[in-house]
Amino acid sequence: MKKAISNYNVSKARFEEMPFDGEWLASFGCPAPAGCWLIYGGSGSGKTTFGLQAAKYLSRFGRVAYNSLEQGWGKSLQGAWEREGMIECGKNVELEDRLDFADMNIKLLKRNARKIWIIDSLNYWDGQCRIEDIKRMLEKHADKLFVFIAHESGTRPKGSIAQRLYYHADVKARARGYRLTEINSRFSDVRGGGADFTIWQEGADNYWIEKL
Repeated sequence: MKKAISNYNVSKARFEEMPFDGEWLASFGCPAPAGCWLIYGGSGSGKTTFGLQAAKYLSRFGRVAYNSLEQGWGKSLQGAWEREGMIECGKNVELEDRLDFADMNIKLLKRNARKIWIIDSLNYWDGQCRIEDIKRMLEKHADKLFVFIAHESGTRPKGSIAQRLYYHADVKARARGYRLTEINSRFSDVRGGGADFTIWQEGADNYWIEKL
């Protein structure tokens, strides 16, 4: 049984955070360098582009693995990789080509395992794992950050795993028209958090003008 934490220790404890700036700070606050995010949206909403942007930005704070389950390694992903200037990250970002759930868990056990993992998209693990398996992975690797990207059904994450993970995630957001909206970050404070995040300005302008 875990020991209770005193009132004094609760208020005096200091935790590590990633010092986000600019639009990242405005949207997400300064998150912990571990835990779980969930980004979901429809096809063509900018999810993968955001995933690459996140990989690039988060590589400032730790070595990143981008697990491309949906597109895999091919010409379309190469084009997106080049558009986002991923080459600038050097060895801080590496691509995993459709790494299944079991093999990813093996890689996580390695001594030099990456600190930050982006999974695009979670729905491609359907049939490979359950929400209980995902939670066990998160608990076992509580020192790592997992950013899950998922499809949507209606206005909610698609699939039982993504729907249940929504309530577990420290950061969640919906991709719509090349923006992240409905951002809910447990790290929001007076410094920032909750503002919409623009993934692609021109695409967002065209999409949202049509909505007016």
